[in-house]
Amino acid sequence: METFLIAASKRDELDDLIGFYQSGETDTLPVPSYVSLRDALANQSLITVRAADGTLVAAAGYFEYARSIDAWIIYELAGTRVRNAIGRLAPVPLQQILLSLRIIQVAGTEEGPLTLISSAKSLASIGNLGSAGLELINPLPNWFEYDTCSWIGMADRPAWKHFAATAMTVGKALSILTLVGFGGGTHICDASQKLPDDTIASRRIRLVYDLKGLVRQFPWMVTAHRRGLWQDPFVPLPAHL
Repeated sequence: METFLIAASKRDELDDLIGFYQSGETDTLPVPSYVSLRDALANQSLITVRAADGTLVAAAGYFEYARSIDAWIIYELAGTRVRNAIGRLAPVPLQQILLSLRIIQVAGTEEGPLTLISSAKSLASIGNLGSAGLELINPLPNWFEYDTCSWIGMADRPAWKHFAATAMTVGKALSILTLVGFGGGTHICDASQKLPDDTIASRRIRLVYDLKGLVRQFPWMVTAHRRGLWQDPFVPLPAHL
């Protein structure tokens, strides 16, 4: 059975990550900036997924987007890339697992209040954000709507949707991670992979969560959230910066 390791990335992985992002760049998926990657590695806010031979097959991070006039930080969930080498996981997609991991990482390690946002264009990505308890930002604050013009082409703007974490988000993320065995450190699931002849092959794979700090804290997070002892850190996107 193939094994894939999910871990917080380290500073010495910068060149590997740059190559990974460059090789998967598209018109609608710009690469994270050099400074964003460097700072995410320093803050351990970027998660990688590697095959047993060390091949990088997925990455996802959260990055500082801006600071409000009230001094709270706006973080963005971004930089998610998943290669066909791992395939499409079921019943919970890898994208949802990585999304939920970053949500509890932000909620459990960053000081609130804070805002957590993410943007998506594909229906699958939009669905993943909704499943994780993020809600559509409507209406968009004027400053943020203008800001998106710097990275979304005019023709694509109507297709992009922008979301923010709410009071429901932590609970949804904890539920997803419970389903995929995060508290136990491993998860076995089905993965379907598209082959060169366009057929689909399925196999069983094992995920190993090498996020020992979060794994140790997870039972407390679940219990504290259930008992109302964990204060929700997320606030709406501010009307002004």
